Amino acid sequence: TPEQAAAASVPPQSTAFWNLTTVGQETADAGLDATGYWLQYQNLLARPLLLIAMVLVAASFSMRFSRMGGVTQTLAYGVVAGFVLYIATKVLSDLGSAALISPSVAAWSPAIVGVMLGALMLLYQEDG
Repeated sequence: TPEQAAAASVPPQSTAFWNLTTVGQETADAGLDATGYWLQYQNLLARPLLLIAMVLVAASFSMRFSRMGGVTQTLAYGVVAGFVLYIATKVLSDLGSAALISPSVAAWSPAIVGVMLGALMLLYQEDG
């Protein structure tokens, strides 16, 4: 029954990466919502790109020379940019888990936008 399947299901965060697709498919076949499993799968696939985005954002704020001044302001901007990237990731993940947007959009869009903005800022700063 669906009640037994819901009681026996494993949370998406504790499911192994290699089993997420099969568990998600079995959950969907049982008539339950498998959005959490698909979202967790897409989040884990997008994680390397998100880490690259974090490095690019950090590099764009740390590449400024300290002799030019404004180190405190640059540090504050870097912290704010990291915080915005984190909040965007969490908000889009919540929207994806509520099935308001697709899991792939919820997982990949913060990483793609973060990489693009980090590269843009880095290129703008290094170009002079």
